[in-house]
Amino acid sequence: MSTDTEQPSVRAVRTESGSGDGSPLVATLRRPSRPVIIAAVLVALLLAGGIAINRGVMPWQDGGDGAADRAAALTAARTAATTLTTLDAAAPEESVAAWAEVTTGELAEAVGAGEADFQKLITSGGFDTSSTIQEAAVATFDGDAGVAEVLVAIDVQLTPQRGQGTTERLSLAVTVEEVDDSWKASALAPLGSGDTVGGGSDALSADIATDVASAMVSLWSYDHRRLAGVESLAPITTPDFLDEYAATYQEIERLAPQAKAVVKARVTGIATIAEDGDRATVLVFLTQRARKGGGKATTADTRLRVAVEKVDGQWRVDGVTPL
Repeated sequence: MSTDTEQPSVRAVRTESGSGDGSPLVATLRRPSRPVIIAAVLVALLLAGGIAINRGVMPWQDGGDGAADRAAALTAARTAATTLTTLDAAAPEESVAAWAEVTTGELAEAVGAGEADFQKLITSGGFDTSSTIQEAAVATFDGDAGVAEVLVAIDVQLTPQRGQGTTERLSLAVTVEEVDDSWKASALAPLGSGDTVGGGSDALSADIATDVASAMVSLWSYDHRRLAGVESLAPITTPDFLDEYAATYQEIERLAPQAKAVVKARVTGIATIAEDGDRATVLVFLTQRARKGGGKATTADTRLRVAVEKVDGQWRVDGVTPL
């Protein structure tokens, strides 16, 4: 979901109406804000790269230098995501040249083929953009093939020559490939619909992804006709998180029947940020589709940093931070 509201770090999601924090109530309480289209040049670039994106789950081949290669792939994806969403209206040649430096394959070909058109669009747009990465994590990694897919939660700030600036919160999948001992982006696509990206870069990450994806769907979906109570979520949450989530669920029980709300959640991207024994942190991209009564369905996209803990062999949600 796109919003300019600052998001605090919290263990359990907040519930205030209109807070824009991606909580389960948002889709019920208000229609999501219409996304801001950053620029024709950016959209064109995303679509050009998106045709090459790989949706398959690639196992992590843990070679002797696998950790170093994985870290290099993550760094390259972060750099590419920032560079490819940065525009300077006063220096369009430099903007496009920077794109060329961080790309390869079909994405590089698209940048090269459209170089003149991109420069014209940047100049005619009359605004600059800059980007801030909120979180990024490797979703899939194949060291032997030299290919990785990285999820990036990035905020793009648009500054026009006149008027107020805007911020677009994007959920991106960046495919990077190793070329001559360096990693470059071969595809970049926005997430929020379509196939799911992720699944884990090794056996442990895959195990985490499976449990967390299932838990996120359960926590962020509900039907006003079948509300089973907050205790029904105990098998997928820690006791501390469930206690804090109880207030959110009470609001769902109060408001969902009034609105006759049905909300279905779908994980569109998932990747493990860090693992430490029985605890882990996971990046989740989530889409909610909500319908109130007989009204038209609305869709809200959310980016979450999820803390999980392994309890009795299952990874359970211990905290959620909207990004």
